[in-house]
Amino acid sequence: MAEKFDAGSYQLGIRQDGQFTSLASIGFEEYQQAAFDKRSGILDLPLSADAQKKLQTGSLELHLVGTNPELAAAQQMWTAEVVESASFIDVGDSKTLQIMVQYDGLPAPAGTVLSVAEYGNVYMMCTTDYYLAFSNPADFTLFYDYPENRSENKSNLPQFNDTPSITSLVTEGTGRRLMATRAAESSNNEVPVSYLQYLPTPGSVALSPCLSFDNPIRMEGILQDPQNSAVHYCLTQIQTDANGIARLTVKAKAPGFPTLRFFVHDGEQPPAIPFSFPLSQAYTDFLAPMRILPLEPQMQKDFVDEWNRIYQRPDASVVIWETFIYPRILQPFYYMYPIMSKYMPLNSLERIEGAVDQLIVLISKEYQEESTLAMPITRDMPQSRRAVLELWAQALVKQKYPPFPLSMSDYKQG
Repeated sequence: MAEKFDAGSYQLGIRQDGQFTSLASIGFEEYQQAAFDKRSGILDLPLSADAQKKLQTGSLELHLVGTNPELAAAQQMWTAEVVESASFIDVGDSKTLQIMVQYDGLPAPAGTVLSVAEYGNVYMMCTTDYYLAFSNPADFTLFYDYPENRSENKSNLPQFNDTPSITSLVTEGTGRRLMATRAAESSNNEVPVSYLQYLPTPGSVALSPCLSFDNPIRMEGILQDPQNSAVHYCLTQIQTDANGIARLTVKAKAPGFPTLRFFVHDGEQPPAIPFSFPLSQAYTDFLAPMRILPLEPQMQKDFVDEWNRIYQRPDASVVIWETFIYPRILQPFYYMYPIMSKYMPLNSLERIEGAVDQLIVLISKEYQEESTLAMPITRDMPQSRRAVLELWAQALVKQKYPPFPLSMSDYKQG
């Protein structure tokens, strides 16, 4: 793991009537690696009684100390956070999210309006910049390629005509080795690559919507891009109740990893909806990532067909495990969640058969919603695969693998 680096000294204070007043100081010795490990990243700042009173009179700011002090961070007066975590939905299902809206740490007034839009990532292998989900074949410059030195490649973040532009950035290093970001510079060697050019590649993810909103508002925007594409998208608006809670109902219509972004209406004009925003902004914005799980009816039929092919064999219990249950369902989760081996090794037929009643409970969809003890595979598992596991456990394992065929009607309905 990379060590914490010396990012300078800081002053924490408040801004009141246009003036910044420092209330506490932070030096490198208080956030270096040893201090971080000792306090798990928590920093306690001593404040006098007078400083504590002043905290209530203005908004918080963090300033980088130096010859020319710079604003490093400022308090966001509005926050909008989803109360529930781990929002997983099967295609075709609906889910209602509760969004807790606050102003300066207190519940937002009843009737506070939020606009909600869906965003996505274009790249399959990592989380990167975000782009608005749209329903028409719009095109735009996605990134600039430098064939001779691809470490110089830079993303492009086009905006609508009525939205301020965003400077493209180049990163030095990635992940834990990220050292710095800097403004990208144009070059004669750069080759623009458009979204529709990149889309057929194996690493791409389409920006088509995965969700539909109750009470959708259909919108169109023109991009500030050489192609000047029109973008068709949807948003919705919701309001807070007397407790500062707004409720949003979405329906899953396609598998994927959509991210909802919330925009608080704080003025007479509704907030502008940006077409794109950088990954760095995701750490401080109001987002709700979701996982839409696919439907796989063919897998359910394949399982029935496989059992019906072998059910008369004396080793049918082992064959169905080796040809279907483990390789097609459990094996990926065995590698993704090695911690499960402490409780129920997902690669052991004998151990799973011995705890089949526990398996049935822990993989149930109802248990996923009600208990933190649900197996990790439950949250990531499409309903079709859960149905196969439940049928295997209930109709075969618990019944000692009776030599009778199965049918699609044996699956639990509803």
